[in-house]
Amino acid sequence: MVRITIQLWEGGEFLTSGARYNCKPWGLPTYKFVLDLGDAIQGGKGTIDKEPFQTSYIRLAELYLIYAEALAETGNNVKALEQINKVRARVGLGKLEVMNPELNLTTNKENLIKEIMRERACELGFEYENRLHDMNRRVMEKDFKKHLHGIHIYRLDDDNDLVLEKWTKDSGDPFPTKFLYVPYDLNEGDATAVGYTIIKDGKESKIESPTGMTANPRFVWDNPGRWSNKWLLVPLPPDEINKNYGLTQNPGWY
Repeated sequence: MVRITIQLWEGGEFLTSGARYNCKPWGLPTYKFVLDLGDAIQGGKGTIDKEPFQTSYIRLAELYLIYAEALAETGNNVKALEQINKVRARVGLGKLEVMNPELNLTTNKENLIKEIMRERACELGFEYENRLHDMNRRVMEKDFKKHLHGIHIYRLDDDNDLVLEKWTKDSGDPFPTKFLYVPYDLNEGDATAVGYTIIKDGKESKIESPTGMTANPRFVWDNPGRWSNKWLLVPLPPDEINKNYGLTQNPGWY
């Protein structure tokens, strides 16, 4: 098994297929399903551009979670938890009901459904818009209005000083394991510097870093009242409705 090192901190660098990319401070790329990532000097085979991009159309973990949701809807919480825990055990996580005793997941259907949605978001992240479809079918209005944020990642040395440069095997240092994570809001417009204070030896020093940018922020962030549940369903083609075979328009659309 080839171990690939990917440097996601500001100033870090990762290599893929011989091309160089500086890690971006406004988010984390995903490497699900990518095989043999990396140039030969980082341990990869450097042949990713010549290989098919392999993804699973449906995975066993998703089947377990679908079954768990169906069981929870029928009130069989204990059996549903058995299915969820099969997925969690694969990655070394404890049983959901044991890790969250305050939620009473063996008896509380509402809490269990919420946890299943969270498990789906974690397990199926970045796969085929699963999260979007879950939010639609569960009418998760609050999540559509929720402000998103990104993460700045800063590499620190043993003295908690910032190291804004890439790591190389030739440096003689072990691969970095100490980092500072600074969340920031996504907003519209140009990046502006924001200050973040770090304490070292009783003294304060400030990190100036750009805020996140997005060319298409959610328009409901500034005015949540703009949201309409009609967007949970797409409008049906008027031509089909006008054929008069009983098809009616989805609520809110004309």
